[in-house]
Amino acid sequence: MTRGARDLERDLGKVVSVFQNEGFRRGDRIGIVGPNGYAWVLLDLACVACGLASVGFDPNHHDYKRLHRELGLRRTYEIADGATIGQVLGAELETGDRVGELSGHQFAMDEPLGMKFTSGSTGELKAIELKRKSVDDTLSNVQRMFQHGPGDKFLLFLPLYLYQQRFWIYSSLLFDHDAVIVPYRLAVTALRRERPTVVMGVPEFFTSLIKGFDPAVPEQRERFLELSGGKIRYMWTGSAPIAMATLNAYHGMGIPLYQGYGMNETCIVSKNYPGRNRIGSVGTVVPSKTVHIDSVGQILVKSEYEVNHRYVNVSAEESAATFRPDGYVATGDLGYMDDDGYLYVTGRVKDILVLSSGRKVSPIPIEARLEEATCIDKAVVFGSGQSYLTAIISAAPGARREDVEVEIARVNAHAAEDERIRKFVIAHEPLTRENGLLTSQFKVRRGAVADRFQEELMALYGAA
Repeated sequence: MTRGARDLERDLGKVVSVFQNEGFRRGDRIGIVGPNGYAWVLLDLACVACGLASVGFDPNHHDYKRLHRELGLRRTYEIADGATIGQVLGAELETGDRVGELSGHQFAMDEPLGMKFTSGSTGELKAIELKRKSVDDTLSNVQRMFQHGPGDKFLLFLPLYLYQQRFWIYSSLLFDHDAVIVPYRLAVTALRRERPTVVMGVPEFFTSLIKGFDPAVPEQRERFLELSGGKIRYMWTGSAPIAMATLNAYHGMGIPLYQGYGMNETCIVSKNYPGRNRIGSVGTVVPSKTVHIDSVGQILVKSEYEVNHRYVNVSAEESAATFRPDGYVATGDLGYMDDDGYLYVTGRVKDILVLSSGRKVSPIPIEARLEEATCIDKAVVFGSGQSYLTAIISAAPGARREDVEVEIARVNAHAAEDERIRKFVIAHEPLTRENGLLTSQFKVRRGAVADRFQEELMALYGAA
């Protein structure tokens, strides 16, 4: 399905008309749950046009109906796979001639444009209202760095309930570029068929896409460029660590893969971009943000145009642990800034493993090096309170234990003694969002993995 500006305006006007007939009032919270598609886009844009706050829910999260009640939503629209907007809203949309007023609601700078959720390792969702000024600031910062415009085509395949994906839709309307929206499972097909110029994805996607391709081999490089459509201007990644080998592989292909950093509580903090790219860093800090590294190495962020200063559905004390009284957001991430102003993220404060010797080890760099191997899909390192490190390995299809052993030996050969994997176990099931072992952005839920593989971990240490 292809929709131009006039089609969008007509269809959006009909959705606005339905919203007006429903009696929705400025500031009402409207939920949207379902797969990526045109209906999702129309519902969200109609919320913007009517001054409503859109609340995107993960359809895989069993608690969204409870959240609907607790957060006081006026309505939640459920979109079935493949459903048209008419099927979502009712027959009156398909047969009615009335089109709603599209002059649009003018949000005040501190007015919430929507609500989003953190996706922490515990699985407990914390809601944050997103102020209009933060959305404006994010769009301005990105446009300053990348100068999107006519001729650009964005490929969007991450779920639209992730608010940053909707930024790209707003960008397409503001800066006159195209957006292609597909479900995750069709991302590779869409790369070849739609030939986008910009692709945004999580590290797992880019790592999987380039596995098995060597940029030093001309035939493989040619095949990879064909696979990716041949018109890529740049690719964008963040949300989780990515291996240096993956970044270097894209560089070798002649496709810039720009790493950045941000979180739900801050929006974009830093980004590599054309003319300012240091591979391995998450870029330089955008002008509207201030970054401070505290005494334990945690990254603190202050925003000129803040997302918010609290969570909606937790206590004031719990909010204050993240949204500090001094205006900084405590990110929970460890990092440092180099002399040229590039920011580096080295791990999570809560993920630091403290061995029985007292030695502190960050598991994330070790996991990233392991995941460079074609035989390893995911690696999760453990060892707190123990004398050595172990790992739960989610192996690639067809991989043998011997293959994994070789790759662990490769990583160990370049690691300090306390950072070597002594023992490992192959997971009996893959790590996925569906089984609760990955977040919506494909980050590992470390606690959930430890619980799921508790017996295996005990055996790794009990047999010492």
